[in-house]
Amino acid sequence: MKTSKWFITFIIVFTLSSTGAMSAFAYTWKHVQIGGGGYVTGILTHPHDDELIYTRTDVGGAYRWDHTNNSWMPLLDEFEDKNFYSVEALAIDDRDSAAKKLYMAVGRATGSTADIIRSSDQGKPGTWIETGLPATVDISGNADFRWSGDRLAMDPNRPGRFFYGTRQDGLWKNNSIDTSTNTNSKWVQITTAPYGTGTAKTREGTDKVGITFVVFDTSGGVNGSGSTKNVYIGVFGDGVYKSVDAGNTFTAVAGSPLFPVQGKADGSGNLYVTYVDNKDANANYNGGGVAKWSGSAWSDITPGAVSQPYAGIDIDRNDPNRIIVAARVTSSSSNDIYLSNDGGMTWSSSKTPNKGSANFPVSSVPWWSDTLFGSAIAAVAFAPTSGKPDRVWFTDWYGIWSTNDITSSSSTIIWNNYEQGHEEVAAFDIKSPASAGTGTAVLFSGVADMAGFRHTDLDAFPNRADIMPPSVSGGGLEITSYDVYEGDNNIVYMVQYSPHAPSGNGYRSVDNGLTVSLSFDPIADPVLPDALQGGKIAVSAIDSQRIVWLPINSTPYTSADGGASWTAATGITATNWVSAATDSNSSLAANKTGTNIFYMYHPKRGFYVSNTGATAGETFSQVTGSGIPTGVAAFNRYSMKSVPGQDGGLWIALSGAGTANDGLYQSNNYGSSFTKLLNVQEAEHVSFGKAAPGSIHPAAIYMYGRANGDTEKWLYRSDDMGATWIIINDSAHRFGSGVRVLEADRSVYGRVYVGASGRGIYYGEP
Repeated sequence: MKTSKWFITFIIVFTLSSTGAMSAFAYTWKHVQIGGGGYVTGILTHPHDDELIYTRTDVGGAYRWDHTNNSWMPLLDEFEDKNFYSVEALAIDDRDSAAKKLYMAVGRATGSTADIIRSSDQGKPGTWIETGLPATVDISGNADFRWSGDRLAMDPNRPGRFFYGTRQDGLWKNNSIDTSTNTNSKWVQITTAPYGTGTAKTREGTDKVGITFVVFDTSGGVNGSGSTKNVYIGVFGDGVYKSVDAGNTFTAVAGSPLFPVQGKADGSGNLYVTYVDNKDANANYNGGGVAKWSGSAWSDITPGAVSQPYAGIDIDRNDPNRIIVAARVTSSSSNDIYLSNDGGMTWSSSKTPNKGSANFPVSSVPWWSDTLFGSAIAAVAFAPTSGKPDRVWFTDWYGIWSTNDITSSSSTIIWNNYEQGHEEVAAFDIKSPASAGTGTAVLFSGVADMAGFRHTDLDAFPNRADIMPPSVSGGGLEITSYDVYEGDNNIVYMVQYSPHAPSGNGYRSVDNGLTVSLSFDPIADPVLPDALQGGKIAVSAIDSQRIVWLPINSTPYTSADGGASWTAATGITATNWVSAATDSNSSLAANKTGTNIFYMYHPKRGFYVSNTGATAGETFSQVTGSGIPTGVAAFNRYSMKSVPGQDGGLWIALSGAGTANDGLYQSNNYGSSFTKLLNVQEAEHVSFGKAAPGSIHPAAIYMYGRANGDTEKWLYRSDDMGATWIIINDSAHRFGSGVRVLEADRSVYGRVYVGASGRGIYYGEP
């Protein structure tokens, strides 16, 4: 593995896959540089290595800090299952002087795959082992209060003995985690511990918060087995509980905050807890504070005695009287961080500068706005080194920040963010423009929360001017679909979904995205229903003004003048072709060469072809008996793409039915008939890029699925229109956070883009 300051590079060489896939030559995988963009929910430092720092995220996996290159190393990219990219807890072995052991609780939603995994070498590829947490135990690393913690903790007096607090399945214990496996699990439930009665917003199938933290307090000594006697757990809705018999039984600590979020013990009998309270009708907690348990009494040590939600807390391992806490207010940026040097008796003023101050942080990511700094801070940690004894890190909605001197005042403190390697956006759409035209954009991307970007350099963060449309400040609109006119790559269309607005607009650029103008607004248009949002858009191959829009939960609409006016397309009555902004299935396409025609496909609703000519897209007719499966609800992934350079070329990828209908289908006659490729068993996505040099075929094909009898999903390329396939990714790049979008480069042979659900956008080249 080779690292550089700007990216992590992997080179793969295949000779023969275990299932007989054809050999592939070297492929290099990188990330399209965007910069953060997702919630970093926790941070962990190591007592035996000053520069060993781990972070966890809600949908983007976990990372290890590479201090040599000032970048973050992803640790979970080898997993194909997206549930392993939602990390609910991190833990280390404090007694591990070699600083190698690492543990994580992974799982995304109620009922999903979940486990506690362990690594013997800092999470490096190939070192992860599942410890066999029972399948009935839910882990929800993307649910509400995913910033609580830490739920997973090792007994500092007995290495290998771990406790894990769950959201809805109580407290679990493993006395020998380093030997625990799926086939020899050592996990047992501690049935005397409470589950927690408090609830939050329903997210990922649960409103449960449960046990928010596990803390071992070494001040009480050990029992006859060498286990730490005193153990605290935070139980959301019921307060803090304590065990004095090494976790066998627990009793409530009277007077504790009822909704604890994070907890830390100083080893001298003191427990510090951040908490929330004052729940409103929308399940938001609007108050809270910081409390201290001395071993005999609680005291309120909230900075300034001002009630607000708190989350992040840490104790300086070199000085147990030095405490740092962070407020977590979602409605504002630059959340407050406070430092105490006397165990919480007094506090500094806030360590986060106000917007407009001379030392307000300037992000290393050029497109980030000021409102992204310190938004909804999840975690804070002391990370002292010999040369930087006052270094502190914190994590928030969008990334990771650090200061080398937390003792500085709010008017002089310097915060820097480090986003190289941290790529966490969820891709909604990717579009590689055709080479025709003078535009210099290499790629257009639409992502969750952050609208979209115009990329001219794949290895550099976009600038503020590259945001499309240029109106994002964080948590705003989302570009769900692009299309670029085949005859001139300066002409770009896009549609948006806005979760905080009554409708979504459409935009148009005539200069390759350098400037973007409003093309249509459903509220202002007399034909378009006011509430239309997002969905898919397609532009004719021969008429740059003719577009078809398929909004979310709607029938299609057609415009002959670039969106200035609209006509409701006829022939289609079903309204749920696109189910949500997150629906990445490709259900609308324009023919890419020659004939003016549009296509619509949904496995359950059928295959439709529009009229042709000057009014193309105004009427659609259903095509039956073409050989493409219809009326089937079981497919959970499907992708329809037209072939550039082949008039009437259309391919459809199908996955998820678990039957012979899964696979890849091609048509050479505008969808009148389809042929199923016999060497493809399952296909989630298909895309077409520049053909191989000297090829007689119109394009190179890329497919994510299973071919050649392979039992696992891989990314394949075919240079001969599907006659043969080669694997082009490897076991270190499984795109497991979820392959949402597949797009091949139209100008560079061999280059392909993979848009993930929480790991940004990968790109590979031979």
